Amino acid sequence: MEALLRPAVRSNVISLAGGIPDPTLFPVRALGRMWHRALAVEDPKFLQYGSPQGDPSLRGWIADHCGAAGIAARPDDVLITSGSQQAIDLVARTLVAPGDPVLVESPTFLTALDVFEGRGANLIGVPVDADGMRVDAAAAVIERYRPRIVYTIPTAHNPTGVAMSDERRRRLAALARQHNLIVLEDDTCSEFSYDGEALSAIKAYDSGGHVMFIRSFSKTVIPGLRVGCIVAHGPVMARLIEAKLVMDRFTSPLIQRTLWRYLSSKQYERDLRIARETYRRRRDTVLRVLEASMPAGVAWTRPTAGFNLWLTLPQEVPAREAFAEALKEGVACGLGDLFLPHTPPPSGLRLSFADKPEEVLAEGVRRLSSALRRLLSARSGQADEQTEYVTSV
Repeated sequence: MEALLRPAVRSNVISLAGGIPDPTLFPVRALGRMWHRALAVEDPKFLQYGSPQGDPSLRGWIADHCGAAGIAARPDDVLITSGSQQAIDLVARTLVAPGDPVLVESPTFLTALDVFEGRGANLIGVPVDADGMRVDAAAAVIERYRPRIVYTIPTAHNPTGVAMSDERRRRLAALARQHNLIVLEDDTCSEFSYDGEALSAIKAYDSGGHVMFIRSFSKTVIPGLRVGCIVAHGPVMARLIEAKLVMDRFTSPLIQRTLWRYLSSKQYERDLRIARETYRRRRDTVLRVLEASMPAGVAWTRPTAGFNLWLTLPQEVPAREAFAEALKEGVACGLGDLFLPHTPPPSGLRLSFADKPEEVLAEGVRRLSSALRRLLSARSGQADEQTEYVTSV
């Protein structure tokens, strides 16, 4: 992706490819105050070599706030990691051996694909529709392949933005119990849910320690802090802590304590509300311009949370060709092929809307529409056919 997007750094190119938060919304001053406060009042011993499991205060805050997702957790059930990517990697290192089947959504977070492939896993894709992972399809695949892990992003799904229904969440937790497998639930930013409260986590329905819950503060606070966590129950936590100790020993105690102070303040909830409202307006702008400008045969998801949506292209338009044509028009998108655990189809692009003002987003979508119209006009036999992977709104 980085290589493909090098031309997008040109000043005349609008990038809808990032999937990143808006830096103008970062709570820089608040975190600066918390940083200095921690250095001024804390016992300097907290800056010693830290526990691999993480700062007790931060783990306590996370455990308490897991209740909002329906999860019963204690501080001892929380492992602090250097971002969600390290959390995924720790689970993969602990539980996945070369050749092991791992079920993933198709499409899904491209870095998770890289992590599991790096462990030599055999990736098996499960379709996604407007209600998230097709758990009926997952059940059939589980019966056939007996995977060790199912990786899912049920809320603020990356790259589609859809949310898994409550019924499917319950069913997936039941499948994990039935087949004694691990569901790795990745929650990147359910705090940015735009159409009401986020649904209960899959782990809320976990009665036997079969679901691991990953949380990150990269999108809700600042990516540069590199703080995330794993919430897990049972003996597997000890193995994860051992893997963390080997990987980087511990996450910065000063950053953890600074983050805890910020999260515990009233400022955090105010900042979160402002960011959520800003991102909701940007989502609505993109959806409105897509509806007004996209040619027939192009479909898209309606994201309920997060920073992204998925554009499904007509079958006769390869994603790479659409990506290249859009760059000529002065707009960069996420190449859909990279989010798939298999050879395309489907043909799609990821559009990200969080880090640009509304007028820039609108112009970017109009440029993309022009590029796709040009591609479609050069082809005969236009198709309206939908794929099974992502259902349009």
